[in-house]
Amino acid sequence: MKKPHESLLSMSNKLPSACAAIGPQNSLSLFTIAGFDTYPAETHTVARVRLSEIKKMNIYGMVAVLESVAEEIANDPPGAPLPAVVIVPDPASDKVGAGEKRLRTLIRRAIGSDLPTLS
Repeated sequence: MKKPHESLLSMSNKLPSACAAIGPQNSLSLFTIAGFDTYPAETHTVARVRLSEIKKMNIYGMVAVLESVAEEIANDPPGAPLPAVVIVPDPASDKVGAGEKRLRTLIRRAIGSDLPTLS
């Protein structure tokens, strides 16, 4: 008889585990170093096309979209559970916007407290 966690482990091996990032070319190097597949997009229109292509590939578990090109994507209704689309702050931008706020909210939910501000 299988234990409950054994069936979850076998199921998790079938889920996509690769990560991708979409954003301006000059902001993607950190994601490349972290092992993400990167897809350059200088505008939100190109980012939307890239995201659509990535979803059709069905190989990514998570897609990070840099907030500088996520203007319209952030307002999309949730679709399929995978890939998880996360809007993240753009490391090459000085603007603190929706990406950081959204990440702080997710962290607060996950660990129960906020992270200190570094600036």
